[in-house]
Amino acid sequence: MAPPPAGITMKISGYDVQFPFKPYASQLGVMGKVLKAADAGENALLESPTGSGKSLALLCSALAWQERWKRDNLGGAFGVNNVKVDDEGWIVPSSGDPTREDKENDAGSANDKKSANDEKPPKVPRVYYATRTHSQIQQVVRELKRTAYRPAMVVLGSRDHYCIHPS
Repeated sequence: MAPPPAGITMKISGYDVQFPFKPYASQLGVMGKVLKAADAGENALLESPTGSGKSLALLCSALAWQERWKRDNLGGAFGVNNVKVDDEGWIVPSSGDPTREDKENDAGSANDKKSANDEKPPKVPRVYYATRTHSQIQQVVRELKRTAYRPAMVVLGSRDHYCIHPS
């Protein structure tokens, strides 16, 4: 994998956001609103004209928020620098065993009485980026490659574009 491109890091709403170049004023506004909404656990309805850099601003701000969440909520207790996350978003300790409750625990099991040593780490919040068209998906992937962020990523598409069976 190619190293992340160089860029600039700036403080926006108290977050260190990495951006591939000096952002436009509209991009700064979008990033600030995204970060404030994410902090508050709220939705944000943002509008900006075509070509104003919304995709890049959304990606960089959301991923900066996620990185800081990991640092603040996982801290030194779980070794945030080497944190590994399984497919469901649970923290995987260095031993390789997922640190999470067994999904099949009975309500009356011995796990009801937990000691302080049995505390489970929180799930890392996921960032979902949805688009309406396949060309927009391609644009977002291109924009993500321009950033210093390298999250795990999955692209989901319609059966019309990926299924080899005619029906």
